[in-house]
Amino acid sequence: MPSPTWLAWQRKLDMVYLTFFLIHIPIMLTIALYPLSPPRLIPTLLTDIRTWYIATYNDRFFTDPPRWFTLFTVLEAAYHIPVTMTSIGPLWSGKASPTLHLNLLLFALQTALTTMVCIFEYQGWSSETSQLNGLYYPYLFFAVFMCVDMYERVRGRLEDAAKVEEEGRKGI
Repeated sequence: MPSPTWLAWQRKLDMVYLTFFLIHIPIMLTIALYPLSPPRLIPTLLTDIRTWYIATYNDRFFTDPPRWFTLFTVLEAAYHIPVTMTSIGPLWSGKASPTLHLNLLLFALQTALTTMVCIFEYQGWSSETSQLNGLYYPYLFFAVFMCVDMYERVRGRLEDAAKVEEEGRKGI
């Protein structure tokens, strides 16, 4: 069983994750998932934000994406949005279930892997990528940190469950 200090630390991390998800939703909707939206349903403001992003960061993933990037966009729509939306309530209330931690572990792992692929790809572009480094590397570090944290939480729950199971066997 985690100590009260560790539980307090986890609660603070949960608030960081909650803040991330609350910021991540509009970014997904305005930048990342834009190509999946029917053009007639896209408000001018979203187009303006996306145009600003592309002009500012010269992010070719959004002007001339590799074929595999479409898969990453679909993953964001099919996986990131549902995980993000279903994680907000438990993170806010502090009533985290084992499935929340498992979902966030998978989310963080998938995010880290896809972000690493993007970094690897854009490092090969001939254009200046330092501004992209300022976006992608923090996102990668955050995903890796969340992945390690959620791994430890899931591992702790599994170890606690194994101890209870073992104690139950000894009592028989």
